Amino acid sequence: MDVAEEGEEGEEAAPAVEEELELNEESALRGVLRKALVHDGLQRGLHESAKALDRHSAKLCVLARDVDSDEYKTLVTALCKEGSVPLLYIDTREKLGEFVGLAKVDKEGNPRGKIQKCSVAVVTDFGEESREYHKLQEFIAKVQE
Repeated sequence: MDVAEEGEEGEEAAPAVEEELELNEESALRGVLRKALVHDGLQRGLHESAKALDRHSAKLCVLARDVDSDEYKTLVTALCKEGSVPLLYIDTREKLGEFVGLAKVDKEGNPRGKIQKCSVAVVTDFGEESREYHKLQEFIAKVQE
């Protein structure tokens, strides 16, 4: 008797159950920003974001609420209004830095060490449409009403 056969006799294969987790706006935003980063469609920081907004290639802008300079907020807000780009706010620069890939992560996906802060990020290419993308689009439509 082979060793592999012995282990299979006593065990029953458990059916793979795919559990759908409820998406909130924050987790949907995290997923969309990660996909955009993978597809090279994410601009991080004021310089890159302002260029994308000025060229009208931006599809979504995310601004941290704890930005120190009012001029910074005014510039980003004005560029978004000029190009009719949806503007979303996130609580802290640390959280936005984590979402856009400026933090080292461990095997489980949790950030470790210092997280680089990011004040603004712009999505120019969403990549593939996913569940997170559709949830975020629903949220943007609800906010704009």
